[in-house]
Amino acid sequence: MVIACEDGICGVKEACARIDGVDAVITDAHMPGMTGSELVFRIRALRPEIPVIMVSGSVEAEMNPLPDDAATVRLSKPVSPDRLRRELRRLLSRHVASGVSRASLR
Repeated sequence: MVIACEDGICGVKEACARIDGVDAVITDAHMPGMTGSELVFRIRALRPEIPVIMVSGSVEAEMNPLPDDAATVRLSKPVSPDRLRRELRRLLSRHVASGVSRASLR
């Protein structure tokens, strides 16, 4: 299932309401209401292991803090659908292979 939101506030609200059903987050660095980094930190407060792809079209966004870990990818626009698909597949495969169980995090 894909949950699309018009801004960061909606994104946090929707992700938190379905936190156990969210497999990954794809966000823009700049959105109304909050930055992509803020969205990621709020969601990861509930699910620290959740894979994240942040997409940015500006150099300024590169300065936004993001965790430097294997579950976080930053991509520059324009991003082809194939590249986005490959990165998402890689993140999800790594997440599953790590054996992190959502139940074990509670």
